[in-house]
Amino acid sequence: MNITRFSIKRPIGICMIYALLCVLGFISYFRIGVELLPEVDSQYVSVIVSYPGASTESVEQQVTKPIEEELSSISHFKQVRSATRPGRSEIFVELDPDADADLVAIEATKKVSRIRKSLPDDISEPVVLKRSSEEYPIIQLAVTGQGALDDIYSLADSVFKERLQQASGVADVAVSGGREKEIAIEVDKERLNSYGMTLQDVISAVKKENVIISSGSVYTESLEKTVRMDAQFKEPRELEQVLVRGNGQAVELSQLAKITAKDKRSIAYSRVDGAEAVSLEIYKASGANIVDTAESVLTQLEKLRQAYPEYVFTVVYDQSHFVKESLSNTLHTLLEGLVTTGLVLFLFLRGWRSSMAVMIAIPMSLIATFFLMYVAGFTFNMMSLMGMSLCVGILVDDSIVVLENIHRYLTMGYDSESAAEQGRNEIGMAAIAMTLCDVVVFLPIAFMQSTTPAVWLDHCLCNLNVSSCILYADSHDGVKILSSWAGGAPWQTVELAG
Repeated sequence: MNITRFSIKRPIGICMIYALLCVLGFISYFRIGVELLPEVDSQYVSVIVSYPGASTESVEQQVTKPIEEELSSISHFKQVRSATRPGRSEIFVELDPDADADLVAIEATKKVSRIRKSLPDDISEPVVLKRSSEEYPIIQLAVTGQGALDDIYSLADSVFKERLQQASGVADVAVSGGREKEIAIEVDKERLNSYGMTLQDVISAVKKENVIISSGSVYTESLEKTVRMDAQFKEPRELEQVLVRGNGQAVELSQLAKITAKDKRSIAYSRVDGAEAVSLEIYKASGANIVDTAESVLTQLEKLRQAYPEYVFTVVYDQSHFVKESLSNTLHTLLEGLVTTGLVLFLFLRGWRSSMAVMIAIPMSLIATFFLMYVAGFTFNMMSLMGMSLCVGILVDDSIVVLENIHRYLTMGYDSESAAEQGRNEIGMAAIAMTLCDVVVFLPIAFMQSTTPAVWLDHCLCNLNVSSCILYADSHDGVKILSSWAGGAPWQTVELAG
């Protein structure tokens, strides 16, 4: 018994099968992720290193190149890109599509740790992240309040950042703007020379005193307590009595330098509605869902608002809002297509039963597709929804051909069951051939191994002090500066050889 005859002879059974598929489809609908575009990017692992005060050339020679050479030997390595600027180096390693980013990130951490001693001592500890090189923050937050800006920055860097990193799918949270506190030691050069000491003597003395040392354990009859000596400086006056040794003598630091607590020199500013603020930029992990990550971040943000009502948290930018709006418009277009299809079928077929049959079959087919999408790991994105919109047209074509042939048998005097079976069997292979023609057209896309090697955008570095912006792009042939803008000057295009 073929499918057509089974559907006619066992209508309750076929209805139960479709009901099962629809239930699975409805359940899958709420579990499928949402993205703007399908995940076509290769896996990336990035290494970020800060080198305060170093020039671009120094960062490139002493930090970027050694790390690049070390990371080129990791497994599933495809290619490496880097972005070097004053005081900061970012190295991005592109991996094969089948690579496990978690395992490669662990391997990259071990590689970087192995060459840590050969890197400059003044750099911050290298940070390894599973983050794509072309990713931008999915959410930007601005924190303002009545307190001092340095206090807000300290709280954002120690508390707000940690709380937001707990959100699912978050790879990194960058804090910028505001004011960062520091204890400044302004050494008097003449006094230092009079005692026959050097600046290195002062640096060594402060480093030796500013430590946390484990002092073992203390045992009682029922407890074991770990003892540690906390000798870190918290106030300027604590540094005044540090003994600086050199040239056979020891002198208090207060005799050699002026010690004050002040804000660090600002290199970046963040403002919201004209007021200075602290900016928090949230990056999602490679492969994480934008909408789910954004919702998790906003949930954590709401908890922060309740815990710290004295501060104002402003969502400056939310990429998930644009994604949801784009997909909502695509989904509305799909629904409008279904309604329009029903009206057209009613006008041409001149029967509400035929129109209703098609209007019921098309949504049920789409709902059943949700289950297959969930099993295959697909997401709702512009490409998948546009593909479903295209399938509506294919379903309409097949339905019209089959219904017209069934209607022809009805006019010939056949009863409804015989007309349905004869009309479907006669035209069935033709309908399948029509559908396979569409499959053959789009099938080669499934065998694509990678994206087109086109030029890809890397970074947009903006210097707020001089109102300038440089937009970089990278290709396999070298690095190009696509365009630059400064002080109201027109866009310019410059190409660098190699």
